[in-house]
Amino acid sequence: MRSFVFFISVLAALALSFVLVGFCTPVEQSAEVSRKFNCSRSDLWLTLTNIREFASIKEDVKKVEILNDGGNKWIEISGAGVATEVEILEATEGEKLVLKITDPNLKVEKRREYTLFGNQEHSMLSIKEYTKVEKLLLRSTLALSGSKQSIKKEINGLAQHMSF
Repeated sequence: MRSFVFFISVLAALALSFVLVGFCTPVEQSAEVSRKFNCSRSDLWLTLTNIREFASIKEDVKKVEILNDGGNKWIEISGAGVATEVEILEATEGEKLVLKITDPNLKVEKRREYTLFGNQEHSMLSIKEYTKVEKLLLRSTLALSGSKQSIKKEINGLAQHMSF
């Protein structure tokens, strides 16, 4: 009986700790990752803005549906069927791209800024992500898993694609 009470106490303490992490984590979070590429800035820009190829570039994207003729709004569908809405807010060719990324199911909104530096031989890509998460338990989950995970995965997938 004592071991059962001890086990329940440990579970309760873990659950309380998980909730407290959510309370301590801010609603608005930011993360940044940078990486050097062995290609020109213009080649990197073309790959970064080639929406139709995202299924082969991004590991989590299995299908892309473009929503308008201008190509500045689309839906990325993951292998699990999760649809994420993406919209270009700002694009300065070869220099900066700003996206609004919305997950309507989780009610999470992100703003992702891609900034390119470099010349005809080497380039550098910096991705800054600003996330607004209202749900307490989701904030806890993101805080414990690491806020940079999604942009690290994206920049590594891009680097792998560019190395082919």
